[in-house]
Amino acid sequence: APALAGNWMVRGAGETFIPPVDIPWISADPTSGSVAAGECVTVEVTLDATGLELGEYYAWLVVDSNDPDTPEVTIPVTMTVEGPANLQVAHLAPFAMDPGTAVTVTLDGVPVLTDFAYGDSTEYLPVPAGEYLVEIFPAGSATPAISGTVNLMADTDYTAIATGDGVNHPLALMAMVDDNTPPAAGSFKLRLGHLAPFAPGDALADIRLQNGDPVLTDVPYSAVAPYLELPAGEYDLKITTPGGAVTLIDPLPVTFTDGQILSAFATGEGANQPLG
Repeated sequence: APALAGNWMVRGAGETFIPPVDIPWISADPTSGSVAAGECVTVEVTLDATGLELGEYYAWLVVDSNDPDTPEVTIPVTMTVEGPANLQVAHLAPFAMDPGTAVTVTLDGVPVLTDFAYGDSTEYLPVPAGEYLVEIFPAGSATPAISGTVNLMADTDYTAIATGDGVNHPLALMAMVDDNTPPAAGSFKLRLGHLAPFAPGDALADIRLQNGDPVLTDVPYSAVAPYLELPAGEYDLKITTPGGAVTLIDPLPVTFTDGQILSAFATGEGANQPLG
């Protein structure tokens, strides 16, 4: 504070630090005033990224006053504008028969999905980057059946999946980072996972081609393999017991096209919800 009662004013300066300019993404409150000798005043500075492109922004706040020793004080300001995280959610927890699987999903206590039933999934939802408490409440319950914390980074794609049946395997939240970089020309990317709690323990299973050739073997429950990059075309996969003797899931052949990025999960536990 100046030795004597002083007047002051806050203004903005651009990146080149020449005459005052309007910096639309900075505001100060108040922008001017008087302060008694030996006292101080608080100025609230707000940065607003609305309508700005992603990237770094630089400016200065300049405080002018009638203090003879320091009539001008400059304060550098940097703002980074980041994109949101992208979060898709899927309900693959076969803990009840339909329609008893309907749940409400909350982020930090705010409902974001309601009447979300087994087998439902969302497209990517833009979410501000940060740490969130995710809770999943069965219909009519005030107590979450699944609770977990996720830390979402800006400009990153995530998938969060409710898993388990509460009997063979506990209800849980699985969060994964998605790799949506394009595959090579003529190829597609496929992520395979075992989310079918059909037995306690490892509940091992194989993923095989229809002729028995293995794609992944001895896959334990809750395992999700890294993306496979494969030539586009028709594939006829099946899920079997280890060694291939018994077929557990035999979906119809699927044609994968150039550039697709997909995830396929074994689901169900064979009682409340069929294997599929």
